[in-house]
Amino acid sequence: MCPNVSSVRSLPAQIAVAFAPEDHLTKSETGFPESSAEQRRRRQEALKHLRHERPALAAAAEKRKFGRGQKGSTFPWANTAAAMFDVVGTTWLSSQIAIMCQRSRNSPGLTLS
Repeated sequence: MCPNVSSVRSLPAQIAVAFAPEDHLTKSETGFPESSAEQRRRRQEALKHLRHERPALAAAAEKRKFGRGQKGSTFPWANTAAAMFDVVGTTWLSSQIAIMCQRSRNSPGLTLS
């Protein structure tokens, strides 16, 4: 999407950094490695702005974590894409994250009610 965003002053930049699809690529069953301290700092700054301006989007972006009992599953992708969809509807970004979820080698993360 936008892998070289250097500022998080605008809402589109904050979303691009907080939901960066390239950061959803991992071979780990337990986490998403950020490539540098600068990237980690920029994501935290984007989340801080989103928490203030668009808390629902910040909460959606924070779903990119393996929760308790989710090791080896696709829950982080599925939860992030679903939460983003709930906040803003169909977007290319939520679709891209959902596609990455589908292509993951991890077990399907879903809950049936």
